[in-house]
Amino acid sequence: MLAVENLCKTHPHRAVPVLDGVDLRVPPATICGVVGPAGSGKTSLLRCLAGLDATDSGRVTVSGRPVALRRGGRRRTARRPVGFVPESEALLHECTVAGNVARPFELAGFDRVARQVRVAELLELTGLRAESHASLFQLRPEQLRRLQVAQVLAAGASVLVLDDADEHVGSGGGGALATVLDRVRGELGLTVVLATDDSEVVRRLCDDVVVLDGGRVLESGPVLELLGRRRSRTAELLLDPVAGPVVAGPPHSGLPGDACLVDVVLVGYAAVGSLLPLAVSRFGIAMTYLGGGVVPVAGTLVGRFRVSISGAGTGRALDWLASQRCAVWEVEDPAMAA
Repeated sequence: MLAVENLCKTHPHRAVPVLDGVDLRVPPATICGVVGPAGSGKTSLLRCLAGLDATDSGRVTVSGRPVALRRGGRRRTARRPVGFVPESEALLHECTVAGNVARPFELAGFDRVARQVRVAELLELTGLRAESHASLFQLRPEQLRRLQVAQVLAAGASVLVLDDADEHVGSGGGGALATVLDRVRGELGLTVVLATDDSEVVRRLCDDVVVLDGGRVLESGPVLELLGRRRSRTAELLLDPVAGPVVAGPPHSGLPGDACLVDVVLVGYAAVGSLLPLAVSRFGIAMTYLGGGVVPVAGTLVGRFRVSISGAGTGRALDWLASQRCAVWEVEDPAMAA
């Protein structure tokens, strides 16, 4: 478990908060995406977790053990379980790929045989086995990033943090780094925290998400849970917009006078494919789809729709949908429904 408590940081040249009381809980074997607009504090949070930037106050623990944080100008002295990727200055250009991965093991006192075994394992994990004898100048940028991941793992980190992961993890990247991060989480049980501006990265990789703005956490937690919240920032980022009328009934909407306008979020292939049709047949209601759509999120199909429901069984249908772990709420205030 990576736990962050009341992490605060002030801008070094202006008396404004960069991080303002950040609290987080990220379970082990989780990939957590940190999202937010430019200047929201994403990079600062990751650099503070890795001890690269000074903090004013706060506490970070990994598996219950405190992690030393930089305060003011003091240097770190403790070996940290949080590794920052990339740390380009840690790569040795005079060494091969295997030599760079071996370096942390050498510093830790591993003997030659043990080093060779561990280096081979990490090169296999990161997909760099064929490049083990290559120089750094022969690697593509995406391969260099994977080498940096391997080196951080060799240094004993149990938490990886990646800033600006979009280029090699997002829809425009080759996807190899995304596969590596998924293996790090699944096979090694490590925690990965990455900052991204690409909603596809969150949909594809992340179990948890943290939404930052102005250095504050607006919402955080498991992605699939956050998607079902009304006015969820995560839903606005990841799901198709629910374009459609926000006022039910005649004369302008073309809907029945007793129509109830509802926003609904369905999680899972079975729920998306069957719950709304089942509600129609079970309770004898009329339902009209007005907007929304379906996207895959973390390997699960998620749909968000705006529907009009009318008929005597409307109330019972809404109660039944809620009992099926379907997030559903009536749209009443046009200003809040968009």
